[in-house]
Amino acid sequence: MVCDFQNTDELKKKVKLLTSKYSIDILINNSGGPKSGPIHSAQPKEFINAFNQHLICNHILVQSVLDNMINKKFGRIINIISTSVK
Repeated sequence: MVCDFQNTDELKKKVKLLTSKYSIDILINNSGGPKSGPIHSAQPKEFINAFNQHLICNHILVQSVLDNMINKKFGRIINIISTSVK
């Protein structure tokens, strides 16, 4: 499933449709951003977007698949996030 993490409502709808049809055993959250560069020149909006992408959207996805994984006593969740900010 591919989804724009800027749109949490779309994400919720897509993942609900997906989990109604399929049993999810493996979730890979792979989100990028924010753009690389010095932290002192970053805008607050960039931090908000990164927070939503890396934490809020990943949390929505985990909540959507976790019950099934617990019931099956099997599942894997892999989070891959940006390495552009150090």
